[in-house]
Amino acid sequence: MNTGKTARKQVPAVAKLIEARGVRWQKGQRPSTNLDIGSGPYTDFSDWLKKRGVVNFPVDANHMTVMGTNLLYQMMEIQAWTDRGGWFDTVTLSNVLNVIETYEDLRSTIKYAADNCHPETLVYATVYEGDRSGEGRKTRDGWQRNQKIREYVIPLEEFFLTVERRGPLIVCWGPKKK
Repeated sequence: MNTGKTARKQVPAVAKLIEARGVRWQKGQRPSTNLDIGSGPYTDFSDWLKKRGVVNFPVDANHMTVMGTNLLYQMMEIQAWTDRGGWFDTVTLSNVLNVIETYEDLRSTIKYAADNCHPETLVYATVYEGDRSGEGRKTRDGWQRNQKIREYVIPLEEFFLTVERRGPLIVCWGPKKK
């Protein structure tokens, strides 16, 4: 899967949507760790979270270097964290699912999120709906699924016990362990 140039240099909308739900990113309080899947090559979100006392673990297979580290190092760091009994308070998928071309890769990405969750971890996903036609196509920046947000609920339900749509935000918890 190649997301091309879909990354944007900004704090993702998911951050503001999470805060609007009453979640406060404050030092010493949960959430204090976040796994950012499909983070892109920029550090804006990590910097924003750091100011709030949250340790962000960015990982993006399409940007082999994120925050100056290579993908293998990112994966090893995440594995070391979970092997030590650490778990992520939150997982973010900010406009990631909508740029994945194949259903198999979409499922794989969601499974990766679920595999890195504790039962109490909250997963927050946002998607860009594109033209909402349901017809995926190549764009100037990469790939766009053009699916309505509700169409992402079904594949998420395959890996999480609870999936709720709250406006433009999808919230999941209770990973199904297979």
